[in-house]
Amino acid sequence: MNIAILLCRSKRYGHVLATHKILMEHMYKPVKWEQTMQTLYQRREGEGFPKTYEVGPGTQLGVILKMINRKAHESYTHIDV
Repeated sequence: MNIAILLCRSKRYGHVLATHKILMEHMYKPVKWEQTMQTLYQRREGEGFPKTYEVGPGTQLGVILKMINRKAHESYTHIDV
Protein backbone atom coordinates (compact mmCIF):
# COMPACT_ATOMS: atom_id res chain seq x y z
CA MET A 1 0.00 0.00 0.00
CA ASN A 2 1.33 3.43 -0.90
CA ILE A 3 1.28 6.05 1.81
CA ALA A 4 1.49 9.74 1.05
CA ILE A 5 2.63 12.37 3.51
CA LEU A 6 1.84 15.82 2.27
CA LEU A 7 4.49 18.34 3.30
CA CYS A 8 2.03 21.19 3.80
CA ARG A 9 -0.25 19.16 6.11
CA SER A 10 2.29 16.79 7.71
CA LYS A 11 -0.08 13.88 8.15
CA ARG A 12 -0.41 10.45 6.59
CA TYR A 13 -2.96 9.60 3.94
CA GLY A 14 -3.88 5.98 3.31
CA HIS A 15 -3.66 6.03 -0.46
CA VAL A 16 -1.88 8.31 -2.91
CA LEU A 17 -4.98 8.70 -5.10
CA ALA A 18 -6.90 10.18 -2.17
CA THR A 19 -4.50 13.14 -2.13
CA HIS A 20 -4.82 14.48 -5.67
CA LYS A 21 -7.21 17.30 -4.74
CA ILE A 22 -5.03 18.67 -1.97
CA LEU A 23 -1.71 18.44 -3.80
CA MET A 24 -2.31 21.95 -5.11
CA GLU A 25 -1.80 23.23 -1.56
CA HIS A 26 1.94 22.70 -2.10
CA MET A 27 1.85 25.65 -4.47
CA TYR A 28 0.75 28.23 -1.92
CA LYS A 29 1.10 26.85 1.63
CA PRO A 30 4.32 26.68 3.65
CA VAL A 31 6.04 23.33 4.00
CA LYS A 32 5.96 21.91 7.53
CA TRP A 33 9.33 20.13 7.54
CA GLU A 34 9.59 19.46 11.28
CA GLN A 35 6.03 18.14 11.62
CA THR A 36 6.40 16.06 8.44
CA MET A 37 9.62 14.49 9.70
CA GLN A 38 8.00 13.67 13.04
CA THR A 39 5.19 11.92 11.17
CA LEU A 40 7.63 10.14 8.86
CA TYR A 41 9.84 8.83 11.67
CA GLN A 42 7.19 7.70 14.15
CA ARG A 43 8.05 4.11 15.06
CA ARG A 44 6.93 1.50 17.54
CA GLU A 45 9.53 0.54 20.11
CA GLY A 46 12.08 -1.83 18.58
CA GLU A 47 11.14 -0.94 14.99
CA GLY A 48 14.13 0.27 12.95
CA PHE A 49 14.46 3.51 11.03
CA PRO A 50 14.93 3.72 7.25
CA LYS A 51 18.15 5.00 5.75
CA THR A 52 17.76 8.69 5.04
CA TYR A 53 19.73 10.62 2.43
CA GLU A 54 19.86 14.38 1.97
CA VAL A 55 21.30 15.24 -1.42
CA GLY A 56 22.45 18.75 -2.22
CA PRO A 57 24.13 21.69 -0.56
CA GLY A 58 23.48 22.16 3.13
CA THR A 59 22.24 19.85 5.85
CA GLN A 60 19.11 21.61 7.11
CA LEU A 61 16.93 18.50 7.03
CA GLY A 62 19.61 16.53 8.86
CA VAL A 63 19.77 19.19 11.58
CA ILE A 64 15.97 19.08 12.00
CA LEU A 65 16.05 15.27 12.09
CA LYS A 66 18.74 15.29 14.77
CA MET A 67 16.70 17.71 16.88
CA ILE A 68 13.49 15.70 16.70
CA ASN A 69 14.82 12.13 16.65
CA ARG A 70 18.45 11.29 17.43
CA LYS A 71 18.00 7.56 16.78
CA ALA A 72 16.60 8.23 13.29
CA HIS A 73 19.52 10.59 12.65
CA GLU A 74 21.92 7.66 13.08
CA SER A 75 20.69 6.35 9.68
CA TYR A 76 21.06 9.78 8.03
CA THR A 77 23.64 10.48 5.32
CA HIS A 78 24.36 13.78 3.62
CA ILE A 79 25.58 13.77 0.03
CA ASP A 80 26.96 17.12 -1.09
CA VAL A 81 26.65 17.96 -4.77
